[in-house]
Amino acid sequence: MFFEAQLTGSTYGLMVASGYKAGLILVYLPNECLAEDGGVDKAWLVKNWSSWIYPDCNVSDVYWVEMYDAGSSVKD
Repeated sequence: MFFEAQLTGSTYGLMVASGYKAGLILVYLPNECLAEDGGVDKAWLVKNWSSWIYPDCNVSDVYWVEMYDAGSSVKD
């Protein structure tokens, strides 16, 4: 899941959204990933998948989900 990093030189980061490692920051992305209209440029993400995101998984095996709802799994 993307998050706003609020760091100089890195506007966005990527973190694990679910499971045992939920909340783990995987990478801070360079500002060259920014889309002109805001957010992360999908074309940049596809082009740089193996070098910045996850080299062990082919980008063609990845699903793009806009507005992912992580929800809440806390039980009373």
